Amino acid sequence: MADPNSLSSSNSPRTVRVGDRDIPIWRDGQPVEIIDKYIHATVFEDWADYHEPLIARAKELEAIKWGDSRPDSRTLGGKKVHHLDQWDCPAATLLNERARQFFRLMLGETRANIDLSWANLYYKWDYVVPHSHRMSVASLVYFLDLGDPDPDDELSGRLAFADPRIDICCSEEPGYVTTRPYIGAVPGKMLIWPSHLVHFVTPYAGDRPRITLAWNISRHAGEMRPDEPYPNVAPTPTSRA
Repeated sequence: MADPNSLSSSNSPRTVRVGDRDIPIWRDGQPVEIIDKYIHATVFEDWADYHEPLIARAKELEAIKWGDSRPDSRTLGGKKVHHLDQWDCPAATLLNERARQFFRLMLGETRANIDLSWANLYYKWDYVVPHSHRMSVASLVYFLDLGDPDPDDELSGRLAFADPRIDICCSEEPGYVTTRPYIGAVPGKMLIWPSHLVHFVTPYAGDRPRITLAWNISRHAGEMRPDEPYPNVAPTPTSRA
């Protein structure tokens, strides 16, 4: 099992300078939560040190890309701004490196190739239909701005899974999806799961944009993963959902 307290690649930076601070990519003792054998999460408690400039940059780039327009369908998960590595934003660089490091640790790898990265900006009634991702090994999501809570619907804008390969989706009988695990969202939380698993986002009811970041990552460009759990079930798990 990979050591969660050390970087797996000597070529990767250990810190990223954001403003006047050098922020570690991965802190000693960074906890990892087991949600399912396929799904894992970690929360970066220093999120307040970099969320403000990152949210501002996402909205700035959204305005440049989309202006007053919106995607053709609300099923696409709102407006998207791709390629975090091209944002010219140290906070985006930090999250890119954290996503790559999470991937390396969970797979016991030294390589982490970002096939695609993007921000999702959800507006009122935006959602994402059930889908999975081809041509990548793992998918990751980071909760940047949770938007407005809906007092009448606690599942507004929630990421969830619906896949018969996930044990917690089949709580009544193996192979039958009778339960959809809705992932609890807090600022600074990053999730990782194999890209082939089916997931979706429920309709978002808020007025302020809900913003997440996402990555598809592989060891090599265009690589796909067989149907199996991660080899490193979870480094130093702290809780189980």
